Amino acid sequence: MSEGLYYDFTTHDFSATTAEPLALYRQFAWHLSHSLFTFCWPVEVTDPARAGDLSPITCRWFEAAAAGAVALGQPPGNPHFRAFFGDNSVTVLTPEAGVNALLHQLEIIWQERFELSARALKCVRNSARVWIGQIA
Repeated sequence: MSEGLYYDFTTHDFSATTAEPLALYRQFAWHLSHSLFTFCWPVEVTDPARAGDLSPITCRWFEAAAAGAVALGQPPGNPHFRAFFGDNSVTVLTPEAGVNALLHQLEIIWQERFELSARALKCVRNSARVWIGQIA
């Protein structure tokens, strides 16, 4: 896509730290709060061995939702995910369909970015009520 966008990513290896973890997290939080989109993949997809028989709802899902960013990827299979985030909280990507199909899908997502962003913000308003109710 030629929209003048950039993709920011961070990796962190505890064996050779080069920055304070809090500084890295602040940088991540700043980028996420200024992002329209974020990529979210469940642990069972990114690291099946680590997930084991589980489908965890990690903090990254809450961070993306709280920031109001459009989550692109695939939701976890955890049956509680919809209860926390609602239906349609993730815009599903299908990378297995091939590069051309994925690029086409991303072009459509870009064209629908305002509608998707409004949906993400509505989702966070509704989800926050659920999250607070779980705490109270």
